[in-house]
Amino acid sequence: MSSLALTFDRSDDISKLEGCNTRGIAYRWDIFATYLAIVLAGAEVLDFGAGSLRESFDLVQRGFSVTSVDVSAETLNEYKRKYDWPADGRHRLIANLDLFAVLNGLGSQYALITAFDVLEHLADPVAALQELAKHLQDDGLMLVTVPNGWSLFELAFRTDLMIARATGRELPPMRPIVDAVVDKGSFFEVASNFGKPIIVGLARLERRAVMVLASDPFHYGGSASRICNGTLPGNGDD
Repeated sequence: MSSLALTFDRSDDISKLEGCNTRGIAYRWDIFATYLAIVLAGAEVLDFGAGSLRESFDLVQRGFSVTSVDVSAETLNEYKRKYDWPADGRHRLIANLDLFAVLNGLGSQYALITAFDVLEHLADPVAALQELAKHLQDDGLMLVTVPNGWSLFELAFRTDLMIARATGRELPPMRPIVDAVVDKGSFFEVASNFGKPIIVGLARLERRAVMVLASDPFHYGGSASRICNGTLPGNGDD
């Protein structure tokens, strides 16, 4: 077993300035326990936006056959190695930057689909939900969570945004600023529809290759708090 205790306890994460307000898998399953209990053991489960595989691992331990989907094969494989998977567990990984292409390619019908803290990262969450629903069995369940938009941080940002609009105060878009700083035409953005508060990309600065990280104030105030990463160092999948 890995020496890293892969839990994700956010039980003390009440609404606060940092804006991190979702909680761990035990808390989630406590909420969904009634519904989870009616899913037959061994049933096919889709963990959409599986990230660090927290829920996937828990579902495999419960005896389900789990398919974990996300954009990065490297991330999925890295976390796959950190869990002590059951010897008889059934689990597969699917990675593709185009999540809709993944959904279109799925032939299975699932008894349970989970999408925990995923929809807020998608350009069209409604379309994603509609596509996911096509892969549910007739009596299947879909469990979805999104971050609490009523944390103090979120409320403060929305209030500031309303004031800015009412007073005409400019909130400059960040991408033109990035383009103006780096060598002309060199900025290559990575995963623009994932983790929207932070702009990530590669560029050249005075002909030298650089990595660009910039906050986008139009999405959650451009916030990036490590507090939202729980006990898993480097986990930016939430």
